[in-house]
Amino acid sequence: MILENLYDISSLSEIDNDSKSVIITDEQTIKSIFSSDLNDRMIANQIFRNEMDKTLKTGDVVLVTNEDFTVKAYCLVTIVCGQIVPYLLYFIDYNEGKEITRNFTKGDIDILSQYPIFAEDEQLVFFITQLNKVFSADAPSDNRKYFQTIKTYLDKGLWAGNIDSFYGSTKEIADKLGYRSIDEGANVLFEKDGQILAFYGYNIYGNYEDVRKAYCEVAMMKENESLIYNSFFGNLFLTDAGSGIVNRNLLKYEEDVNNLLRQNLFRKQKKK
Repeated sequence: MILENLYDISSLSEIDNDSKSVIITDEQTIKSIFSSDLNDRMIANQIFRNEMDKTLKTGDVVLVTNEDFTVKAYCLVTIVCGQIVPYLLYFIDYNEGKEITRNFTKGDIDILSQYPIFAEDEQLVFFITQLNKVFSADAPSDNRKYFQTIKTYLDKGLWAGNIDSFYGSTKEIADKLGYRSIDEGANVLFEKDGQILAFYGYNIYGNYEDVRKAYCEVAMMKENESLIYNSFFGNLFLTDAGSGIVNRNLLKYEEDVNNLLRQNLFRKQKKK
């Protein structure tokens, strides 16, 4: 049911009659959910925490509406680095005749669900909503080309996260995650349990789950709260320039790992 909520919006109106899944508020707050203004979105997110924090879980759909149900936002609950972040699936304003559809396709869900890193539905929900600028119904059609680079990384179980300028030092982040430096103090390459974490251009590359944890470590710093709401997790892949950089850095990462293996600086072990 969790994954079905990502693509099937045909029965959303049934939620209108479920008082446990409805939040009544003013029209401005409803529109803040998908505002381009970060502060507006953070305020809207706080409503979810105040109203339903104890009952919401990943994949639930909540209706945020005004008292006469003429302005409605159906939101999918996602958990980003431990915080509830609503993802707008469908919006309709009967007063102004405005409609927004942001669900996903079953085809993409089927493709992504084949990856072991998305064995848990919650992980797939996190990923695809973070990459909504590629996968959602309202994504620019030209962005679809970035799926190939994304797929190249996923096929190898790797990822690249955008954390440039959001942290003090690479060693600080690595230490928090239990990694040790293995490049003689350069603090670009770090190892833990046979997995390599690399900082190229101050962004982070490596095993998908390790990159996700590092990204969240940075995002959970009070001064970096904007990362949770801005979908920085995937935006290195979302421009022609960025796509070129991550492609080059993938080759660099694999070269560095192979060099380390040849030098016997670490033993690559499969995680159980």
